[in-house]
Amino acid sequence: MRVEIKDHTADALLAVEGHSLEEIIEGFIIGLSDYVWGNTDCDDVNIVISLSGDGPDMTFALVSLLSDLLYLIETDNIKVVSLEDIAYSRRNSLVNITVRIKACKGKHPTGEDVKAVSFSMRWDVSVILDL
Repeated sequence: MRVEIKDHTADALLAVEGHSLEEIIEGFIIGLSDYVWGNTDCDDVNIVISLSGDGPDMTFALVSLLSDLLYLIETDNIKVVSLEDIAYSRRNSLVNITVRIKACKGKHPTGEDVKAVSFSMRWDVSVILDL
């Protein structure tokens, strides 16, 4: 898996390459957390949190999931340490992604402020961070 931050007009583009959908999802989750947290470490004991996102397709489900993660980062100062589990399903014309993350709580992120996440689909899928 490879995660890269690229310039995107007034925003930032989080580009992820991986060999499986699971690696891509993991890259977006850890990449978003690392981008917001910068080089700051957190010192609390690791906790496990479950998050989910859904939508009419995989990209909407991923944006929903990342939006929930961004909310936790901002309100609870959560930093993702690793992914424990990823599951996704299609049911009733909806895609659902559920992840269990290992996280820790810190004082305050020192990376970039991110207001929202969206997506861009060209030949690849990228997550755009609204700064």
